[in-house]
Amino acid sequence: YFSYCGTYEYSDGEVTHRVELSLMPNWIGGEQVRLVSFDGDTVTLATRPMPVGGRRQTATLVWQRA
Repeated sequence: YFSYCGTYEYSDGEVTHRVELSLMPNWIGGEQVRLVSFDGDTVTLATRPMPVGGRRQTATLVWQRA
């Protein structure tokens, strides 16, 4: 898994996280951009497609309000 925290800014369907702490030390001080969609009580964050193991893949995280 990946874990990071910091401030963020939302604009035009994207959220930009400014990474202050992370399990990935090389992410600290950088930015992570995620595509965001809202559907009722569900929020989905996704990466843009990227090459992983020779294939283009997208990582997706879904939150649902309890």
